[in-house]
Amino acid sequence: MAEEVLSAKTAAQLEPVLQRLCRMPDFVMRDDVRGYKLFMKALDDAVPHAAEVLALRDYARPKSNENVCIIATQFYAVGGHTRVAADITRLVGAQNVTIILTDLYGSQAYRTLVEPNVQNAGFHARSMLSLKSPAILDRTVELHNLLHAIRPTRIFLLNHHMDLCAVTATYPFRSVTEFIHHADSVPSVGATIGYSAHVDLTPCVFDACRGIGHEPILTSMWLPPSGPLPKIATPPSERLRIATCGHPSKYRHAAARRWSDWVIACLQADPSGDLTHIGPVDDAFQKEIRAALTAGDVDPARYVFAGQAPNLRQALASLGANLFLSSYPDGGLRAMYEAMSLGIPAISPKDPGERPLMDSTPALPGWAAVHHPDGMATAITQAKAQWPSMQTAEYAEIVQQRLGAFEQYVAGTQADA
Repeated sequence: MAEEVLSAKTAAQLEPVLQRLCRMPDFVMRDDVRGYKLFMKALDDAVPHAAEVLALRDYARPKSNENVCIIATQFYAVGGHTRVAADITRLVGAQNVTIILTDLYGSQAYRTLVEPNVQNAGFHARSMLSLKSPAILDRTVELHNLLHAIRPTRIFLLNHHMDLCAVTATYPFRSVTEFIHHADSVPSVGATIGYSAHVDLTPCVFDACRGIGHEPILTSMWLPPSGPLPKIATPPSERLRIATCGHPSKYRHAAARRWSDWVIACLQADPSGDLTHIGPVDDAFQKEIRAALTAGDVDPARYVFAGQAPNLRQALASLGANLFLSSYPDGGLRAMYEAMSLGIPAISPKDPGERPLMDSTPALPGWAAVHHPDGMATAITQAKAQWPSMQTAEYAEIVQQRLGAFEQYVAGTQADA
C-alpha cells in the first residue's frame, strides 16, 4: 500500500489508495499484530509524497498555547483518548481551543456539536468541527485548508490507527504538531513521523518509541481533577460494590479467558457484592454476560448495566463503588486512574504471557494484578487492606504528584525525555 501511495502521480490516482487505507483498520487487530507491533514506517515515509501530490503548503509558526487545535478521528462516550483530549481543553481553556474531527466513519452528526452538548461531554472549546467531504482526498484538503485559516500555534494530534487524512493534512504543520501516541497497542500511521513532539502515555510504549530513535515525552494519560473529590462512604470491608467501565470492544478481544470468568470469581468471593458496568453496551453483550453468570451459578441481577456517564468519578461516587475491576483483555488505564484518585483500590486481570504492549501498570499505589480467576479472592482481600491508606491526605498528595506530569506537558514546562 505504501508503494501504491508513492506511485500515485496525481490526485485522481491517490484517492482510491487513500480510500482503501482509511477503510481497512481491521488488520491491526490481528492476533499476531495487536500487542506486538507499533509502527508502519513505510507508510509514514510515503506521507510527504501524498502531501506533495495534493500541493499542501508548508506552515511554520512559533509554538504556544495561544491558538490550539485538537485533531482526532472521532470521540467516544467512554475511552481514554477522549478524556485525554478533554483534559487538554480544560487546561488550555475554551477561548484558545478549536477541535476538529476527521470523522472518517461518518458517525458524527453536526447537530450533536452544539455548544451545550460539547460542554456536557467535558470539552472546553470555542468551536468543534467535523469534516464532511465525501472523498478522503477532499477531506484531507479540507482539513489542511481549515488549519491554514485557523493558523494554529499548537496542534495536538490524536488520530486513529489508519487516519491518513489527519496525518497527511497535518504533515505541512509538523513544526507545531505533537503526535499523542494513544493507539498504543497496535500500529498507528504517523507514529514514526518527525512531528515537533512525540508523546507517549505509558512506559512500555515510551521505551519502544525511544528504541526507534524518537526522543519522546513520557507523561501520564491523566491529571488530577480540579476542586475537591467526592468521597466514597462505604468501605469494601462492609459491602463490596465493584465497578468497571468500558466499551464492549475492550471485553471482547480473543484472550486466554472470558471477561465473565473474572466477574464470576469476583461475585463468588463476596456473595453480598455486586458489579456495575459503566459505559455503552449492546444487547448481545448483555445476553452474553447474563448467560455466563447463570451458567456459573451467579444471579445475573448482580451485574448491573448503568449505561453511559459523562463523568466517571461522579458516577463511581454516586454508586458508592469501593473496588474497581479493570476491563479485560484491554485494560482501561485511564479508568483505573480515575477510580484510584477517589481512593478506590483497583484490580487488573492479566493474561499469562501478556503481550508486551498491553502492559497497563498504573503509576499509583493501590492496585493489584490477578493472573487467574482462582486468585481473585486473594486480590480482593489485598484491595480491602489498601483501602484505609488510600483515604488519607498523604495518598491524595501522591495522586497530585504522580499525575501532575500531564499538566506540566500541556503547559510546556516538562522537559523532553
